Amino acid sequence: MELIRFCHKRHISANDPNSWNQAAHQSSWFEYKLQVQNYPEFNPKMSFSEFLKSVPKADEIHARVSPSIRGLIGSFGGNLPGFQDANQDAIGLQQFKFTILDSDFEDASKHRIEVSLYSAQWLKIFVSPAGFLVCDPELIENLKRKEEVPTRLIPIQHGLGISHLQFI
Repeated sequence: MELIRFCHKRHISANDPNSWNQAAHQSSWFEYKLQVQNYPEFNPKMSFSEFLKSVPKADEIHARVSPSIRGLIGSFGGNLPGFQDANQDAIGLQQFKFTILDSDFEDASKHRIEVSLYSAQWLKIFVSPAGFLVCDPELIENLKRKEEVPTRLIPIQHGLGISHLQFI
């Protein structure tokens, strides 16, 4: 048996037409501009890759800017936005990861981010062309005793992937 976690990744740039993505872009770029000033070695003329390579602890910038979108994540109501199981029930959102892909202190159009949204773990029962039949991992002992357990069918959907796999 396997535990799986679903993920939806959003690659966001300045010209993204989605209003949530625009808000995440703007909020994270302003926060980036504030946070990079906390690095004494930062130079506004540096490229983002130069900043990451040459400034000590620059890799912490992702975690420093991440809180700028936490409130926006809350607008999803605890669910992976736009994804449902076969019964039209929402798929819960458990955590997110924020990454700056590129940025520029003076030019917002060069700021690109990735927001990865993760579901809780699910026990994968099997996969069919219709999708993934899963159940709550806490029910594994019930399955071993061949008891009936509630399941969910998560259809294969564009933009929804499996990010983690654990054999048990």
